[in-house]
Amino acid sequence: AYYCQCAYDLALQYWSYCLDLSLNLSDDEAFIQANIGLGKIYFSHDDFAAALEHHRQAAEYLPAIKNEKLIASLLINLGSDYLSLSQYDEALKALQDGLLYARKINHTEYISEALCLIGQVQWALGQRELAQCSLLAALKINKQLKNQWCLANNYLALGKISIAEGNEQLASKYLKQ
Repeated sequence: AYYCQCAYDLALQYWSYCLDLSLNLSDDEAFIQANIGLGKIYFSHDDFAAALEHHRQAAEYLPAIKNEKLIASLLINLGSDYLSLSQYDEALKALQDGLLYARKINHTEYISEALCLIGQVQWALGQRELAQCSLLAALKINKQLKNQWCLANNYLALGKISIAEGNEQLASKYLKQ
């Protein structure tokens, strides 16, 4: 809750406490969740390398758990870190794996988030048609979910692509959403 309210100092304190507690209790899922939370805080401050480090630490514990929702969440966060660090091959692998888990458990919010990020990676790799398809698929899901945050990310990505393609009219349409 503190993270969503932008109370990052409090969120950092609580996630750090959770991390310590997870280690004391030898709770692998709690360790992963705490590192995801810590990574998100660093990511929100544009410290993508620190975010990646926390998410990588969490990934070391993946073989010990069976919680597919948590696995999907971590893989999507790793993919987002790699994308932000322009490590596109690693991003695509993590996001595709995260998408597989999200689809397996039918977690539509994770599916749309992974597709949106995959579209951005595909665009960066020069795979324009695939990028457009991924972003439009994510947009369709986000409209159904009425997920405002992910909708905004989708429209922004589609607007940037439209600008890069020289289609200012379509870019304007997306960016005004």
